[in-house]
Amino acid sequence: QQGIKRVFLVGCGAPNREMGAIKYWMDRDMKTLETYLYFPAEFINQAPAKLGADSLVVVGSKGGAGATTVVIEVASRLAGTVAILDLGEPIGSVADRFGVSTQLELGELARTASGVPSRRISDAATALPIEPVLFGGMPGTVDGAALRRLIEIIAGEFDHVVVDGGRGLSIQAETAIRVADQVLVVV
Repeated sequence: QQGIKRVFLVGCGAPNREMGAIKYWMDRDMKTLETYLYFPAEFINQAPAKLGADSLVVVGSKGGAGATTVVIEVASRLAGTVAILDLGEPIGSVADRFGVSTQLELGELARTASGVPSRRISDAATALPIEPVLFGGMPGTVDGAALRRLIEIIAGEFDHVVVDGGRGLSIQAETAIRVADQVLVVV
């Protein structure tokens, strides 16, 4: 077992700048580790010769697109009925990825779910070209209690609810984390 000798930090925009700080720290404090900082196009086109089995590549994505990709992949591989609850902005959202429009914005969806107990929440879902169905994905505001109730209602009709928390730690993302059985943070 050789271990890691080189770390390649790859990102564009804000992630690249943040990785610059990580590189500074690593260069200063990690005497036996080589660190490199690249923009994605540089990394792909230069194909660093030092990249090998003893390397770690850390990729930072712009605008949450990486996290949304992980949500779609995880949701499409789960057995049983799966719902995706998208708390992110419309650009780069799950709906945007599949070119669909969601039926209700998040706040309206939460009000509909808690106000009409006889209605199946799945009636408000948006079909995707893959197995999971989609809720949310349109701008809207919803408080933590209403979102918690919405997640509970969706979980009552589906085997799995996968939440795309959007950017940052909003009240919606924090609520989703608090009610989750498992949390995966995409860096």
